[in-house]
Amino acid sequence: YVLPEGASHSNPETFTVESEFSFSDATKESYIFEGRMTGHIANEARGTHLFGYDPIFMVGGKSFGEATAEEKDSLSHRGKAFRKLAQELEKII
Repeated sequence: YVLPEGASHSNPETFTVESEFSFSDATKESYIFEGRMTGHIANEARGTHLFGYDPIFMVGGKSFGEATAEEKDSLSHRGKAFRKLAQELEKII
């Protein structure tokens, strides 16, 4: 994980992650869709979902390692960017 074993911090820093999805349509117009998620880094790993930074990334008092798939999708930077992309595709297809 991000923090070395035995390390801790008393003032968790805000941590922001971003994702972008992009595509170009038949006219070569480009579209970019951003998603952003802000939380903080926990002092220790929490939860059973151990993918990437999930066990130490805290949002709303819960780590992503403790969140359900539905909770993660509703909050995640990837989910937000993908939903924007999907909405735009519905308009142009």
